[in-house]
Amino acid sequence: MAFPKGISMDKKALQELYLTHLKEEGYKSELDNDGDIRFKYEGANCYISIDERDENYFNMILPNFWKIEADRERANAIFAANSINCVYKCGKILLRGKEEEYMQAEIGLFFNDPNDFKFFFARAVHILTGMAHDFQKAMNEIG
Repeated sequence: MAFPKGISMDKKALQELYLTHLKEEGYKSELDNDGDIRFKYEGANCYISIDERDENYFNMILPNFWKIEADRERANAIFAANSINCVYKCGKILLRGKEEEYMQAEIGLFFNDPNDFKFFFARAVHILTGMAHDFQKAMNEIG
């Protein structure tokens, strides 16, 4: 199935778009080694990941916000992540790392025009950190 393409931007144009918006909103941001955008929100390192194959996809990540210390904790983390994933519409919490030792929150959105991310950025970053907060709360309740 082919999907209609929206406005096309290359990686460099997307980087500039995101960096400019973050600066205008008062965020200090920079390119990382992969060409993704790193910025801080409420003390946490967040990333805007750029997919060169799909410029209409906006992906924001809060990596490694919870470290899994034991197998029992991993099972609880999967349960907590699933419960959070059932509530949030455009976000997900995943196990990441070589040995699935970290939890990561992600937001994924599609825009016909990549510039439209500006209208959703504040809500998206709030949802991203809200998911992590709700996950941490669920893990503390599980014990």
